[in-house]
Amino acid sequence: MTEELRPAMIKSFWPLADFARNLVAACGARLRERRRSISPAMREKGSYRDIVTDHDLWVQQYLAEALQKEAPFCGILGEEGARRQGDSPWTWVLDPIDGTTNYYQAGRGYAISLGLVVPGGTRVGASVGGKLWQSLEAPSPMGLGGPAPRLPTRQCST
Repeated sequence: MTEELRPAMIKSFWPLADFARNLVAACGARLRERRRSISPAMREKGSYRDIVTDHDLWVQQYLAEALQKEAPFCGILGEEGARRQGDSPWTWVLDPIDGTTNYYQAGRGYAISLGLVVPGGTRVGASVGGKLWQSLEAPSPMGLGGPAPRLPTRQCST
């Protein structure tokens, strides 16, 4: 990372954390609507226990496009094949529907998971599943303002 890029990245960190929370919450709301109106189509990825649905692919595209637009300097790594190298050492890692089998079988044990990995580990994560929303922000060794409060789990609107 160049010295010129570092101050801009530090300045952009907390707005990116807010953006991630809002993005995952909006995507979760749209996914719940989609699930009610369109049954997911499924295929096996490697075995009968490892499946992917068209809803997984939709979520991944939704998140990846928004992340690319908001933070083009970050890389993207998605479980269902999204790959993009960024100009910085920061990478968004996403699992569009964590718990796809549960989701496909109309269960509640699923989540949309998104994390921002920076040198030293994951620094912000957002997850929405069923009707619950959680966000985690961890302290950073990069001088990004010290520890952030852990946000409580709260109900999402359905």
